[in-house]
Amino acid sequence: MSATDEKEIARLQAYWRDEVEAAQVYQKLAEAAQDERTRRLLLEMRDAEQRHAARWEARIRELGGTLPPPPSDRRARWLGFLARLGGQQPILRRLEAVERGAMAGYGVDLADAESARIAAEAQADEHGHAIALRAMGRPQAQGVEAILSRERWHRGGGGAMRDLIFGINDGLVSTLSLVSGVAGADPGRAIVLLAGLAGLLAGAISMAAGAYISTKSQREVYEAEVAREREEIEQEPEEEKEELRILYQLKGFSAEEAERMVERVSREPELFLEGLVRDELGLMPESFPNPWKAGAFSGGSFILGAIVPLIGYLFLQGLPALFLSVTLSIVALFVIGALKTVFTGLPWLKSGLEMVGIGIFATAITYLIGRIFGVQLS
Repeated sequence: MSATDEKEIARLQAYWRDEVEAAQVYQKLAEAAQDERTRRLLLEMRDAEQRHAARWEARIRELGGTLPPPPSDRRARWLGFLARLGGQQPILRRLEAVERGAMAGYGVDLADAESARIAAEAQADEHGHAIALRAMGRPQAQGVEAILSRERWHRGGGGAMRDLIFGINDGLVSTLSLVSGVAGADPGRAIVLLAGLAGLLAGAISMAAGAYISTKSQREVYEAEVAREREEIEQEPEEEKEELRILYQLKGFSAEEAERMVERVSREPELFLEGLVRDELGLMPESFPNPWKAGAFSGGSFILGAIVPLIGYLFLQGLPALFLSVTLSIVALFVIGALKTVFTGLPWLKSGLEMVGIGIFATAITYLIGRIFGVQLS
């Protein structure tokens, strides 16, 4: 056997070991998969890697070589353990990068024509594996998040109602705590009212600015992702089709159904783009409200809640003002706690009393702190 043949066989032996190790990894990930569709796709990828290994084995023997010792399955078992511990998505995304990196040099160092042909066929399969790994590595909405994304009620008026309740709650609790703390120092009605109004304005501006920036950032990310997907469709349409097929299969459609759906949507570029953005990235344009409206809504709901603790000091002063402020705030907190059960599903009485307890605790702590500092300053 010539030195050239020995080098060729050594390269094929390295490919064989890589394919065997890849099959081990996909086997362990399939065992760790909780979703049956994901498990099925991983087992199909395992079978493909085993076929590649078998072809390399046959070619090695045809060239007069022998198989090297098989690789240890330590890496496969470790990745399987990590998949069970922290979820499969990070592992799948890492494997996608490995697959794409390996594809670039697969077979380029082979001099034998038959070996190069086998490598080219295997490379096509590896390209498909990278696409499948990319699709499976995408975060999928689960649990409450999945429910909220499916229910139009939560995305529309229900979502606004939820934000309104939580905004009022934030404004009420924070302003009640602030007013109680300042009142504990007994600086006079005007100072307490001024501090409460300052807290109201500061909180409302902070909430409005935070909602505006957050919503605007989400929309910018969405627009950037849409532009990237549009470019990928123009440059690699077949790869995007394959990824959409995998995504539909992960959703429970058969391979034939997924093929028909992809062929249908791919005839219309905008429909194809929308399908990729929704199904691959999980982004929906209707889930991103107008940034200005989001800011105004968040700031306004905070103001509605923050006004309640100030009502007592608009008409009274001293302990009567504090008593009226706390009483009205407790009533409002109970109502808000009861309304929150629309989203949490908890018993309304328990939720209402829980909110009241939080309000009383915050009031007592801040009042005592204010009282201590007020005495010291006096």
